[in-house]
Amino acid sequence: MLDGSRTALEYFQIFYSDEVFGNIVRLRNLNASIKRAIGATGVWTDLTLEEIKAFYGILIIMDMMKFARDELYWSESDKHWLLGSKISQVMSRDRFFQIRRYLHFSDDRCVANDKLHKVRYLLDHLRHAFQSEYVPHKQVTVDEAMVPFKGRLSLKQYMKDKPVKFGIKIWVLADTVMSYCYNFDVYVGKNAEVVNENFGLASKVVIALTKTIEMKGYEIYTDNFYPSPHLADYLYQRRTYLCETIRTNRKDYPKAL
Repeated sequence: MLDGSRTALEYFQIFYSDEVFGNIVRLRNLNASIKRAIGATGVWTDLTLEEIKAFYGILIIMDMMKFARDELYWSESDKHWLLGSKISQVMSRDRFFQIRRYLHFSDDRCVANDKLHKVRYLLDHLRHAFQSEYVPHKQVTVDEAMVPFKGRLSLKQYMKDKPVKFGIKIWVLADTVMSYCYNFDVYVGKNAEVVNENFGLASKVVIALTKTIEMKGYEIYTDNFYPSPHLADYLYQRRTYLCETIRTNRKDYPKAL
């Protein structure tokens, strides 16, 4: 369970520690130096740890209060009590856009056969942080979630039955009591999935997400996209129990259903 004695800032530092910010600073400065070496122009100074923290703080404010254009956050108008001219006292507008222009989370000199290699470092870190700070209740659920996105991206999916129809699909293992995301994986497309003869994509997702809670007596609840007798037997052998709604025409189920 989460420690209720911690402040919001302390929880934020679990997911974004000085080590994480330090790596972001290093990778961002590396990316800027590479881009400028091949012709990028403009004034440039290396990013510091204090600046990246301020940059993230401004992003949080931008998410809380939406303006039509990013430039308006540096307006000197006192119309909005949260803003006024305060952001400009923390960071200039030009510096903010310069940081955002070269913001990077990977070393592109290391070529990887991974569609998510540019954000893999952050995804792995967040997954580890989610699991290290929480012990789920006995009942957990596996399902998919959609992150809204309508731009151009090879990972973008369309799901007509979801409230968010266009976006990035994420497989999620969550606590059914607290709705806490304990594990997740980004769906990168069928071509990237290695599915063996015993388990299809849906079963593979459940097995991968529940690997860290095997042999602990957890109960997994799913909808009718995931179930199969082979999956239930596989999990049962690992002291993990599957409760599911099923499609009666699925392979290997009794015809009497």
